[in-house]
Amino acid sequence: VTQLGSMIAYAANLSGDKVGVLFVTNKVKKTIAPKKGKNHVLRIIHEFLNFPSDVGGTDLKGAFEEARRVLKHSGIVFILSDFLAEDYERNLRQLSKKNDVVAIRIQDPNEQVVPFLGVIEIEHPETGKKTEVNTSTYSFKKNTKEWITQFETTSKQALLFSGVETLNIQTNDDYTEALVR
Repeated sequence: VTQLGSMIAYAANLSGDKVGVLFVTNKVKKTIAPKKGKNHVLRIIHEFLNFPSDVGGTDLKGAFEEARRVLKHSGIVFILSDFLAEDYERNLRQLSKKNDVVAIRIQDPNEQVVPFLGVIEIEHPETGKKTEVNTSTYSFKKNTKEWITQFETTSKQALLFSGVETLNIQTNDDYTEALVR
């Protein structure tokens, strides 16, 4: 996220556009209003590098509300997220009515397949809740695959229905090539 966000901010600045950022975890943690200039972009990059990642979910709904409030004029909005959030679709549609929105879905291929490890304790990255699971059982593998399939379908439909452009980037991708594409 840091590299992608920094690249987008830098490219927007080179184009003479204003750049702003919302940092979001379980709520909007920091808002940097859109401005032009090299020093402003350097501040944004500094904030990307130093922003702590919190446990507790991602409030995309609140982020989209805040973005609509902060944006005085229409523009291009890049959303960098895994979209593991709930109840954001309506707010995303509202944001995309007056703005060109590009959803950059960041996906970790390691989260798509769970290796045979036996009984392990896992921690939900959004809630911090810990649970013991047996990764070697058929039911765990089946439930995990079904959840991933359902999430992918729901997420893609929400983005498509909201009229946003979507770019899927794997954490092991070349970000520059994917972003240029």
